[in-house]
Amino acid sequence: MKVRRTLRHGKTVWELDTGVIEGKRRRLFFRTEKAARLRLSEIESDFHAAGRRWTAASAASKANVIRILDEIQSQGLTLDRVWHAYRSGKVAFEESGKRLADAIEEVLEAKTAANRCPAYLTELRRYLRLFARGRESMDVGAFGVADIEAWFSERKEPPSSRVGNLGKLSALFDHCWRRGYIKENPCLRAQKPHVEIGVPKILSVDQCEGLMRAAEATDRRLLPELALGLFAGVRPNEIARLDWSRIDLERSLLTIDAAASKVRHRRLVNLHPTCVAWLRLGGDLPCALNRRRRMDALKAAASIRDWPHDVLRHTAASHLVALHGARTAAETLGHSETMLFKHYRELVTKREATLFWGILPADASAAT
Repeated sequence: MKVRRTLRHGKTVWELDTGVIEGKRRRLFFRTEKAARLRLSEIESDFHAAGRRWTAASAASKANVIRILDEIQSQGLTLDRVWHAYRSGKVAFEESGKRLADAIEEVLEAKTAANRCPAYLTELRRYLRLFARGRESMDVGAFGVADIEAWFSERKEPPSSRVGNLGKLSALFDHCWRRGYIKENPCLRAQKPHVEIGVPKILSVDQCEGLMRAAEATDRRLLPELALGLFAGVRPNEIARLDWSRIDLERSLLTIDAAASKVRHRRLVNLHPTCVAWLRLGGDLPCALNRRRRMDALKAAASIRDWPHDVLRHTAASHLVALHGARTAAETLGHSETMLFKHYRELVTKREATLFWGILPADASAAT
C-alpha cells in the first residue's frame, strides 16, 4: 500500500493505493497527505488484527474458509454479494438483468392481457410504482424477504391493508419468477400479519328507513342505487356498471354480467318484493352526476353520521341471512357461505328483519 501525490480532475490530491482486492485495484483519494496516511494507518491496523485472528485459527478452520471462498468465486460471485444476500433473507443473489421499473411494466401488461378488471389494474399500478419510487433501476434479483418486510415496517400499514398490498408485491415477484428472472418469490417468506375480522357494522332499521324516506322526498334519482345496495346487497362497484336493461321487474330478477361482477362470474339475483317496490319508482342507473355530494346530503337528512365501508351491503347481508339463511343469502350476494355464517349469524333479530323488509315507499300501491 502506497501514498503518493497525483492529479485528479485537474486538482492535486493524495492517492492511497490499497492494492488488488477481489480482482480489482482499489484506490482512495484525499485532499491532504495527513488524511491519506491516517486512513493507511487504519487499514494496516485492520490487516494486522485480521492477520492475528487468521494466525490463531485452526488449520481446519483456515481450510474451510478457503474452500468456501473458492466455491463463491467459482460461481462468479463475491463475498460481499453473498453477505448482502444473507442479510436480505435471500437464498442467493441473482443478477437478473431486469430493472424493477421494467419488470413492473411487464407484469402490468401481462395482467392486462389476462383480462384482469380495470380497478385491480389501476390499484396494482399505483402501488407497484410507489414501491419502486427511488429504486427504479435496481435489479429485481436484489430484493429479499428482509427488503419486503422493511418496506412494510417503514410504511406502518394496518394489518388488513398489509395483507392486500403484500399480494400486490407478490404478483410482481411471482411474474419475475415465472419469467426466470429470479429463483424465488421473496414475498412468500415474508411474515404475514394476523388480521382480526370483526363483526361488520350495519345500519339500524330506523336509519335504513330514514335514508330511503329522505331519498324518496328529495332525490329519487338515487333510489335504484340505494335499493340495490340495501335490499339486494349488490356491491357498489357492481352497481356502477349496471343499467336498467339488467333489471326485469316483472320477474323480480337482476342479471349481473361477468364484466360487472367483482368475481368475474355472471350472477342472477332474485329481488325481494321490497327492493322491487323501490325500483318501480325509477331513477338513474348508474348514478354518477354529483353522486358523492348528493349521498352526503341524504346521510345528513337521515341523521347518519357513521358510514362504514360497504355498510349498505353488510346491512343487506345481515337481513338476508335472517330471512333466508346463509346458503340462499350467499347465492344472492355472490359471497362465501362460510363467511356469511361466521359473521352474520344472529346479527339482527327476527323482529328487526320483519321491520326491515317492511320498509316500503310511502305510496306502496303506486310502486306496484
